Amino acid sequence: MTNKLKIAHTSLHIEYIAGVHKMRITEAQAAKHIENAQWDVYISSPCDKFQNDYIKYVPVFRLINYIFKKDNTLNFYLKRIFTLNMLFVRIKYNLFVNRLTDEYDYVILRYNSADFFAFTFLKRKHKILFYHHSDEVGELKLYSTIGSLIEKITRKLHHKGCLGIIGVSPEILKIECKNIKTAKRLILPNGVFLKEDNVISFKGKPNTIKFVMISSVFHSYQGLELLIESIRSSKFNNFQVHFAGNVNEQQKKLIESTNRCVYDGLIKQNEAYDYLQKFSIGIGPLALYKKKLTQASALKVGEYLINGLPVIVGYDEFKFPNDFPYILKVNHFFSFNDFFEFALKIQSIPRKQIAQESFKYLNQVKIMNNFLEQLSK
Repeated sequence: MTNKLKIAHTSLHIEYIAGVHKMRITEAQAAKHIENAQWDVYISSPCDKFQNDYIKYVPVFRLINYIFKKDNTLNFYLKRIFTLNMLFVRIKYNLFVNRLTDEYDYVILRYNSADFFAFTFLKRKHKILFYHHSDEVGELKLYSTIGSLIEKITRKLHHKGCLGIIGVSPEILKIECKNIKTAKRLILPNGVFLKEDNVISFKGKPNTIKFVMISSVFHSYQGLELLIESIRSSKFNNFQVHFAGNVNEQQKKLIESTNRCVYDGLIKQNEAYDYLQKFSIGIGPLALYKKKLTQASALKVGEYLINGLPVIVGYDEFKFPNDFPYILKVNHFFSFNDFFEFALKIQSIPRKQIAQESFKYLNQVKIMNNFLEQLSK
């Protein structure tokens, strides 16, 4: 009997990020349905919100989370100062990763950027595949020039000796592999997991066309501000646009400045299905060009589609064919009039049909099996 390939996917997160948690649960659930590999998912964090039945949670410096327990902007940055930028955190995490490389055939390690000490103490890097979800140098420029510079200086050294690089999209893979020699170059996009017996009970569409835009944090590349500006100039009136997630005070005032927009606050994961069934169309990131990217694999786009909502985005969702009818791709100078006309055109299509045709490209088990095929070459 042939032994199964053993793969560990691990990441370090100082603060709780709902989108990351959902992504990793999806992966862990799908892993149970992969026949030719044992695929385990680990999260190291001081935040015990990551604990559940699917993920192997590894507590690290939980005292930090206790001290900075309240969720606010100040504590967010204080936690980073006291953890991500301190050498002993990296040492402890890297020692944990070393234990994984001793036990598993391959270790997928989510890349942490802008740290001089990152990966310094790793052993057996020939088993490690660094997983990139963004162009770290480019994205850090939006928030920290110093951080971007540190990443630019250290990225080649960090990757030295590793087995390979994984990109969440072909574009990310190309960016991260520039001037770096590795044996493996792989793509692992985000998907959706559904059990075979999982039957979604779809609800009818609202009479008034309702759009929804969800984000854990509305960074500039989500395009919230651009969207509201376009809504104000729309020639149509009989619609609503809802926003859900963390917004700052300025964004909240902007949303409330027009009666066509509604802010719904934070939506819990167990409320997501009922919430999404209230809407006609989902809106994904609209300004990814601010990160100088043209491709993505957004988790929220998959959630919209699997719940029967067509989607509007400002980039290429590369998993889908160019003529996929339930995704409208708009350019930098989009008009909300086009959003509304797309919604009218597609309003009569049943949610179930949208979900079924989308799942062909979102099936997380299939995505992971395709990744294993790439890995074996």
